[in-house]
Amino acid sequence: MGFASPLLYEVASNKTDYASGFNDITVGNNDIFHKTGGVYRARVGYDLASGLGSPKLTAGPHVVGPGLAASMCAAALSTTNAKVSSISPTSGSAAGGTPFVITGSGFEPGGTSGVAQVSFGTSPAASFVVVSDTEITGTTSTETTPTTNSTLNGLTNHSGGVLVSVTAPDHAVAIGPTFHYNVEHAGSTVPVVLQVGPTGGPGSGGNTVEINGTSLTGATRVAFGGVPATSFKVLSDVLITAVVPRWRLSQCLPADQATLGVCQTQVEVDGPGGASRTEAAKKPFAGLFNYSNIGLLQTSARCDCEGYPTISEYDYATAYSLRHVTGLFGEPFRGHPAGGDYVAFDGDGLNVLTLDFVNFGPANVDTSFDYNLYQISPNGTSLAFFSLTDPHPSTRGNSIPVSFATIAGVSNIKSFTYAPD
Repeated sequence: MGFASPLLYEVASNKTDYASGFNDITVGNNDIFHKTGGVYRARVGYDLASGLGSPKLTAGPHVVGPGLAASMCAAALSTTNAKVSSISPTSGSAAGGTPFVITGSGFEPGGTSGVAQVSFGTSPAASFVVVSDTEITGTTSTETTPTTNSTLNGLTNHSGGVLVSVTAPDHAVAIGPTFHYNVEHAGSTVPVVLQVGPTGGPGSGGNTVEINGTSLTGATRVAFGGVPATSFKVLSDVLITAVVPRWRLSQCLPADQATLGVCQTQVEVDGPGGASRTEAAKKPFAGLFNYSNIGLLQTSARCDCEGYPTISEYDYATAYSLRHVTGLFGEPFRGHPAGGDYVAFDGDGLNVLTLDFVNFGPANVDTSFDYNLYQISPNGTSLAFFSLTDPHPSTRGNSIPVSFATIAGVSNIKSFTYAPD
């Protein structure tokens, strides 16, 4: 536990991380033999009776925060001295455009900016300026929803609450307080969509999604890009389940449908007072991948793109296939048994909104998952990444199956060959 103890206390120093990572025990004492008169009593926060409390490795339902496991990993990887103390205001429009001020420390060490990105959940700030070592100002962007990364799910919840974070140039992350995205609507009888999950699925439809929001009671229609859901059920004022219809070209936002393999649609709920508001989607991110230490894709406001779907977005994976597996310049090659080779997939449907991970080995086996992504093309036909270690090195070489997983399923399989060990 020697290396873990400092990390535990670092996690506990952040109120949000502490709340999501520990069950705070506040009642009782450790005087089980009635010898000290209950001197060491449990109380709020750290105490000699229960310490920090009992651990919660993952955050519970509707808890804002990443949970203890993710917080400790971020603390271990972090080398930033930045601390985020407060955000003002504490809420703003889900459409973005809210001016904000972040206070804290370590934003400008040695007179040089130590901030590469400011994020609200999975949404990068539309703009920000490091004013001083203790202050950052900027403007929020549109709210987005995490896709399949479980760590990132801890950055947001179903009610519009997101964690504010500051990422340093070395990818270390300082996580701060909660900011609430508000979705504006005309009245209490107008539905509000706050999150759709899963955020996408197969082009054939037929899968079920959950729609979280408010004022959903009395909903008369659920539509995906204007096409009515096959069926839907209002479970409460804050939750609807809907069966997704088959995709149609008319549903999709403008994009290169032929090779991108994604149909971006907006989910809309109609109620007695009108239709829910949708938050405009942008083209999928393309280019060199840049991740923070907690796996958050860093995107620039200048790209006018999105790394994650907006809160009312649902993405169909309309096509995904793998044609060729090559090296850096499109040449066939044999990989080094130690891994780390630059590998390129040539195919269709390679985009950040529907791609889950690369299978470098048998499909959907955890030892095959390759997240070492390097670059993705804007037309969806190329993905570059780094190979994993040969699981069975041999003096004669070894071949393994490779593919890529999407929100709709796994692509066709190709072969990758390792050189003799």
